[in-house]
Amino acid sequence: MTNTYIISVSDIAEQSIEEAYLFYLDKNEKLAIRFLSCLDKKLKSLSTFPVRTRAQANYHYYPLNDFPYAIVYTIDSTDCIVFITDVIHTSKEHSYF
Repeated sequence: MTNTYIISVSDIAEQSIEEAYLFYLDKNEKLAIRFLSCLDKKLKSLSTFPVRTRAQANYHYYPLNDFPYAIVYTIDSTDCIVFITDVIHTSKEHSYF
């Protein structure tokens, strides 16, 4: 039987998601909705299978399909929690790795 992990989203990640959503909403409402849908699918998949990539400096990186963003997260295997640290734009500099 597979464990289901709890997804915990940090305030920083929530702010990043909102900024990306508002950016896409300014361009096209359907695009903004598609962004959120893509993000939601990725988060749901992390709840069932969080170890998708090798960790670098304790952070995992999970790119979103069709969008230049990636989910940055850590895993607490003991308590079955995935901590979403941030959702980053892949072409911008960041300090996670």
